[in-house]
Amino acid sequence: MDIELFKGASGFKVLAMARLAPCEYSLLLYLLHCRSSGFQEVVTTEADLASLLGYPKEAIEHSLEVLRDKSMIVFRFGKAPSIGQNAPSLSIGFQFDIGKWKLATASQPTHQDAIVYPFTREMHASFHLLPSAEDLSPAQGKKAASWKNLSDLFQSIHALPPETKKQTDVEAQLVAKNHPVEQALLLIRHFQTRIPSLALLVGSWQHYVELYESETQKIDLFEAKDRHIQIEQALKESASRWNRETPDLSADEREVLQVITGHPHPRRQLFWAYQLRIQYPNLQAFFQENLDKMLAITSAGTPIKRLPSDPL
Repeated sequence: MDIELFKGASGFKVLAMARLAPCEYSLLLYLLHCRSSGFQEVVTTEADLASLLGYPKEAIEHSLEVLRDKSMIVFRFGKAPSIGQNAPSLSIGFQFDIGKWKLATASQPTHQDAIVYPFTREMHASFHLLPSAEDLSPAQGKKAASWKNLSDLFQSIHALPPETKKQTDVEAQLVAKNHPVEQALLLIRHFQTRIPSLALLVGSWQHYVELYESETQKIDLFEAKDRHIQIEQALKESASRWNRETPDLSADEREVLQVITGHPHPRRQLFWAYQLRIQYPNLQAFFQENLDKMLAITSAGTPIKRLPSDPL
């Protein structure tokens, strides 16, 4: 995929050091997300982008112009607008070929330019990068260090005598060969002495994984429901107070607050209203005040599943 080629060419590092404006970075990250979702280009309008990313339309227009001049996006307008349309549609995509980017240095080159430009000059680095642990052979680095970490951790937990080290090392290498090392370390730290030997961990891997999931993902459903009701009530009270105490709200803004106050699922309604927050300038402080009460949902209205560790 072009994202993998972009990554291999140090594209993310060049992007991080390109000194773009916040709106320009938002546009590029949005296009990267679209490409990772399978869309080569996105057909939209400047007004839709402004609403989606939360920037004024003028800022979007300026950012698109800057990124097009830097050849960091593939950009073209659609057909001329027909009667009743405000603006033509446009097709934009991320330019993954960093050799085409035009990242001109300042009139007085800085140390930042010295960092960025060795990556882009003649499409190869002008200096040698030391190999990471992932690039080393098993004998040189990662795999040898990984099984040793497993062995050391297991021996420290069980306080094993030195004469058992050789056998523990053999079993640790067996674990590293058959299962992800980071996950194995996680299981050993969690179960501690409940894993009597690394050989048993290899043979009963699925059992320990399922047991770990059951022990770490338990949740009190009654407590969660009570907490959810408390958050909904607090949100309704906040919306009612804003509607009552804020005199300069528009009719649309008051309607938003009324819907949140009277709806059986106010946290979902807050999520939808927040997506169109640019249309409600007098409610920006309300959104910030209640951002932690929002419940993200899909386009079909289904709540997005959260991890047990996430707040409701």
